[in-house]
Amino acid sequence: MADTCLEIACMVVPRDRADRSSACSGCYVGSRFVRGGFALRSCILCSILVRRGSSRGAARHMQRHSPIGRVSRLHPRRPAALRFAVLLGGALLSWVSASAAESPAKIGVELNRLEDQGGSCRAYLVISNPGSAQYSGFALDLIVFDRGGTITRRLAVDVAPVRPAKTTVKVFDIAETTCGAIGSILVNDVIHCRDASGDLAECVDRLATSSKLQVSLLK
Repeated sequence: MADTCLEIACMVVPRDRADRSSACSGCYVGSRFVRGGFALRSCILCSILVRRGSSRGAARHMQRHSPIGRVSRLHPRRPAALRFAVLLGGALLSWVSASAAESPAKIGVELNRLEDQGGSCRAYLVISNPGSAQYSGFALDLIVFDRGGTITRRLAVDVAPVRPAKTTVKVFDIAETTCGAIGSILVNDVIHCRDASGDLAECVDRLATSSKLQVSLLK
C-alpha cells in the first residue's frame, strides 16, 4: 500500500510492494504521478516521517517547503485587507453624514403677496424655519428694483424672532411705491443675525428665497 502525505496529497510508490523500505520511484501530486524533482524528494521524506509515526511533522514540513503551502498562507491576508477597507469606508461615510447633519437648515423666505395701500405697496413674506435653531435677531437688507431694473428703494426689514420648526408671516410697506412698478426684490444681505450662541456672520447663505408672484425675490 502507498503512504499518503497530507498537504499535497502525494503517494509514495515503493518499487517492491512487499518491501516498504525500498526507494520511491515517484509520487502522486493530486491525480498526477510525478517522478524525480521536488515532489519525489518531498514524498520520500513524507514516507519516512509517516513510518516513524510523525505525520504531523510531515504536514509541517510540507507547509514550510511546498509552494502550494506558501500560496495558501497568502490568502487569509486578503479578507483582512477587505475588512479594513470596509471599516475605512464606513468611517468616512459616518464623517460625511455627521458633517451634513451639523449644517444649519435653510430658512425659507417667500414673497407671497403684494397689495397697494394708498401710495405704498404692502408686501407679505412667509418665513419658514424647519430646523432646530432659534434666531432672536434676523434683519434683511432689501433692494427694490423697478421693471426696468433700476433701484428705487432700499429698506431694512426685521423678521425676528425666527422660531424653530415654525412658519411665520412678516408684513411691511414699501413707501411711495406702487406694487405694479416693482420688477424684483433682492435680499442683499442679512444685516443682523443672532441665535442662542450670539451674533452670526454670513447668514445670507442660510436663506432659500422664492416667490409666488411675477415679481421675483432673489439673493
